[in-house]
Amino acid sequence: MIRKGGSLPLIGETQIKKTKGKIEEVFFMAKLRLFSWIVCFSLPLFLSGCLDFERASISIDLANKIAEVRFFNIVSNSTEEETIREDFRFLIKQVYFDEDSKSDPDRIISRRLFKTNNQLDGVERFSFKDLRKALKDWSIEVDKSGAYILDITKEVENYRVSGNGQYLERGSKKFLKWPKNVKRIEVEEKSKEFDEAKKTSLLKHWLDWVDKNTKEERTQ
Repeated sequence: MIRKGGSLPLIGETQIKKTKGKIEEVFFMAKLRLFSWIVCFSLPLFLSGCLDFERASISIDLANKIAEVRFFNIVSNSTEEETIREDFRFLIKQVYFDEDSKSDPDRIISRRLFKTNNQLDGVERFSFKDLRKALKDWSIEVDKSGAYILDITKEVENYRVSGNGQYLERGSKKFLKWPKNVKRIEVEEKSKEFDEAKKTSLLKHWLDWVDKNTKEERTQ
C-alpha cells in the first residue's frame, strides 16, 4: 500500500509490532549528526560509520510541543559496495530497531524513510513535555525579553544555516533570533562541502529492502 504523499509504507513496522507488541520509543537516527548544537541528536556520531546527509532541518512547534526533524539525501561516504551495505544495515537498525534509545523520555510520534525524487530522505516527529529543557538541549536560549536566541557562530564555518528567525551579528558572533510570541522555530543546515561524486546514495538499497520486505509480508 502506498501512503498519502507518495511515500512507501514503513516496512518493518509490522514485524516490530508482532515481536514486541508495539514500536519502542526510539530516536530516528539518534546517532546521526543533525546540528552540532542539538545535543539530543549529536550523540557519538552515527557518522562514525560512513553515513552522511546533504542537509537537515528542524521545525519546533512551541505551542503544541512537537518537533519534526528531516534529513535530506542520506548517503554513504564510501564508494565500496561492502562498506555501503554495512552502512545501510546500520541505518535500518537505527531507524527501526534501535534498542539503545528506548529509554529516552521524549515520545516518538512517527519516523520513516522515503524517496524524494532520486534521493533517500528521512523524517521523525516527536513530542516533549518540558519546553524549556528541550530548547536548552538544542542550545536555544531565552533572553530577558522572552526572545529565543540560537548561537550559530561555529556552524556557519562549515554549513549554510538559515531559518525563520532574524539573523544577527554581534562582533564575531552570529545568531538567529525569534520574538517571544513566535509559534514555530525553523532552522535548516546545509553542508558547504558535500561532494556527491565521492558519496553513494542509499536510495537503491532502501528500495530493494522495501521490495524484499513487501514480498515477505505478502507470503505470510
